[in-house]
Amino acid sequence: MRYILNNFFILLFLISSPVYAETFYKKFSIKVSGLKIGELVWELEIDNDNYLNNVKLKSKGLLSAIYTFEGDYFSKGKVVKNKLEPRSYSHVWKTNKTKKTMGLS
Repeated sequence: MRYILNNFFILLFLISSPVYAETFYKKFSIKVSGLKIGELVWELEIDNDNYLNNVKLKSKGLLSAIYTFEGDYFSKGKVVKNKLEPRSYSHVWKTNKTKKTMGLS
């Protein structure tokens, strides 16, 4: 029985198609006239058929004591012929006084 199970798992491993997935992560500092006003974090995950894109923006530095902002931007979709085709998008934008949301499909 053990011999059969071992062979089954080896066969399953050999015939399984490889899955290609890659994740990118990048952090940026946002400056105006040399003053840091924010930070942006970008994450992108791509596999054979799908992708996820996530961007986060947040106020940082001296000016954030006076004016704060924060944004989250998210999109996902399909990878078709090495091109990204979006299926849905959403974002949330917050400041001291307002909050705006949007979703598209």
